[in-house]
Amino acid sequence: MPRLHLTLDASPETVPAAGGAVRDWCLTSGIDAAEAALVELAIVEALQNAIEHGYAGVAGQLELEADIDDERMQAQIRDTAPPVDLTRVAPQPDETLPMDRARLRERGRGLEIIRGVFDQVVFSRSAAGNQLTLTRARRRGPL
Repeated sequence: MPRLHLTLDASPETVPAAGGAVRDWCLTSGIDAAEAALVELAIVEALQNAIEHGYAGVAGQLELEADIDDERMQAQIRDTAPPVDLTRVAPQPDETLPMDRARLRERGRGLEIIRGVFDQVVFSRSAAGNQLTLTRARRRGPL
């Protein structure tokens, strides 16, 4: 199946085109439109987070690679921005609690979206930079 590879400037203006490329890649890889929209949304959120929180207005580049087989889809987003302090990232909300204003915040939901779409979300840091690996099992039938 086709592999996706994109290199983009760490600028919010590059994200919509990258999202469109992800959606098109999903569709040509046999993923239905509803699942492709979810994957696009989550990857766009991850790219935006790297730009906003990692690079924080400093010039840089992001690399996105994705592949898919009969069992799973996996995407890696790499950058050379300073590492994000993961202790400052909001924890997953407790869905057993009643809906309140804290859960209805306007910003800061990107990681929740990413975790909701992908089965596994792994952040790693090496001498080469940061890598976010997103893995999702292939879905069969309606979402």
